[in-house]
Amino acid sequence: MRQASRTNRKKYMLFSLLFLAWVVDTISLNAMNVAIIPISKELGLDKSQTGFVLSSWFISGMLMTFLAGWLSDKFGSKKVLVTVFTIISLCTVFTGLAGSYLALIVIRLVLGIGEGGFSTSSSVALADIFQKEERARAKSILLAAQLVGGVLASVIAAWLLTVIGWRWMFAIFGVSGFMIAISIYKFFKLSHHGAEENEEEKKRSWSEILRNAYLWKLVIMYFGISVVNWGISAWMPTYLAEVRHLDLLSLGSLSMIPAILGLLASLGCGWLLDRYIVGREKLLIMIGSVIGGISLYLMFHASTVLMVILYQSFTSIGIAAVAITVLSLPLKYTSKNQMGSLMGIMYFGGSLAGAIAPTTMGYLIKTFHNSYDAAFWFLIAALLLCFLTSILFHSPKQNSIAQHE
Repeated sequence: MRQASRTNRKKYMLFSLLFLAWVVDTISLNAMNVAIIPISKELGLDKSQTGFVLSSWFISGMLMTFLAGWLSDKFGSKKVLVTVFTIISLCTVFTGLAGSYLALIVIRLVLGIGEGGFSTSSSVALADIFQKEERARAKSILLAAQLVGGVLASVIAAWLLTVIGWRWMFAIFGVSGFMIAISIYKFFKLSHHGAEENEEEKKRSWSEILRNAYLWKLVIMYFGISVVNWGISAWMPTYLAEVRHLDLLSLGSLSMIPAILGLLASLGCGWLLDRYIVGREKLLIMIGSVIGGISLYLMFHASTVLMVILYQSFTSIGIAAVAITVLSLPLKYTSKNQMGSLMGIMYFGGSLAGAIAPTTMGYLIKTFHNSYDAAFWFLIAALLLCFLTSILFHSPKQNSIAQHE
């Protein structure tokens, strides 16, 4: 009994450290979405350049998701986590030192190496810490960590930008990241709960994995919801500032509301996925896509700021429902020895979306003379992609996506 209690305490201590890492990382990332407003003015960036700054790190991140999955499977997630979080912290500090558009792009490209490795390796670590029946709830809490980071980023970044400016702000975030990397190195010792449940399963080749139709449906849905997620997070602060005429502090305060509701939706959906809708996960994807698409349309047609925030909140709920469902499916139905490879492929789709969405939206906004309508229709189309793909998707009957024919 005491041994089980000690094991549980250790498990939740490790998960708390992983949660903190996600919060700090998300704050650092989302701070750029607010900081880009004064950065663009100081460096003289147009809308296309602004969009590329926000999305450029996804280009290198796409490549790193594959490599990080393989490295995590081969060497363990702890080594990868420490390395990539150190890279993230360095790049965050150097962002505050950037003096030109080119310097920002180079720094963001290196940042993508860290970000691509972090998302994949942390999913492998999650599978090491928890049994399969606990992973959807655990993943929903990590997704909640991103939403918590988003809430804190909007408030903290807006305040720091007005008090000390964007350069010192990134220095503070970078130092915080170094502290997290040191903590992971010192305390993160995985107990490999997941490994023992899959010892008899044969490791499958990349060609077998890549021929799996279920995997590619997941990748398409994760690509679609990531287009919406990264597109809104990148351009919503600028939209509220330029179109709805909010100052930075008001922008930060009001942005908390959609993020908090998205957080609660993520936690609730994680609980439902583990408890009540096993095998019927597609229902949440379909419902979330419909809620998100309708709310997004109503949002950019709203007549007041209050209604914009209300509809953005419903959009966040829809996004959370789709995202947590798609991300939890590999954790529930995939064998441990395939986890890194499969999550790497899925996060590749997410990184591809991140590379496309902010840049495409910036181009559309510029092309349509600073009108955001076409950019938001682009996001609605991505939600339609999620909905249509979910119609064709069925959760595997077997215990592993990688084994499903």
